[in-house]
Amino acid sequence: MGQDLRNNSPTYPVFVQFSAKTSEVFVLLPTNIVQVYGGNYIFTQAGTGYGSIILEILASDGTTWLPLVTKTAADTDGGTAVTLGAGAQVRARAVNMTTSSAKLSRVPA
Repeated sequence: MGQDLRNNSPTYPVFVQFSAKTSEVFVLLPTNIVQVYGGNYIFTQAGTGYGSIILEILASDGTTWLPLVTKTAADTDGGTAVTLGAGAQVRARAVNMTTSSAKLSRVPA
């Protein structure tokens, strides 16, 4: 039980409020696998010698990577919105690219 500070008696529970993590930015390429807080994100990417850049999420079996977004040209519109569950593990994979970069940024709630 918490303590009622008005009369110094332990009659009211004390609640502690934790603030939500409001920002995350991950550089996914060249080779990063990250675990996210969860929520809404913007996936941005660019490169040269385009093949494709694929944002992938780790499946519940812990070994299979599933495609979420496949890009075949550099972003010109600010990126792609994606929603990820709490604790999701993601990575970006470049296929047939000369150079590549990818970033995942959490949109504050």
